[in-house]
Amino acid sequence: MFDLDIYPFKPNSLEIPSRSALYNEIQQGGSKVSGMHRLAQKFLLELLTVRGSAIYRPRRGCDFLVELHTGGNISPVQVYGAYSRALLSVTANLQSAEYETDPPDEQFHSAELDLVEIMGDTVSIRITLTSMARTQQTFAVAI
Repeated sequence: MFDLDIYPFKPNSLEIPSRSALYNEIQQGGSKVSGMHRLAQKFLLELLTVRGSAIYRPRRGCDFLVELHTGGNISPVQVYGAYSRALLSVTANLQSAEYETDPPDEQFHSAELDLVEIMGDTVSIRITLTSMARTQQTFAVAI
């Protein structure tokens, strides 16, 4: 089976965005994605999918967003804690979806939360993702 992914977000951006924005055609949206960029995309989809929200795949996703949206003011410590708990589910989901034939740079090894910034009601995070090929990709997302 042939599987093709495309970029929905700006690739190779280390800046912390004030909000996540989809690409449009002028900004290179629709480009093919592979390797570390594909792994980053799969990781981000797992992290930002609420467990049970995909009816056809009820075990996919995690509780990261649920934890961030419960309660009032949130602190960086709470974000790091929610991320650490969510990482267990994300790791299991990504590894269970991998095949031995997948390129090593598209196989998940680890993901470290490097930075948390909270501005008003926006939480921005920066993550460094490492593949089984030991290549790394750092990306930022606003939640």
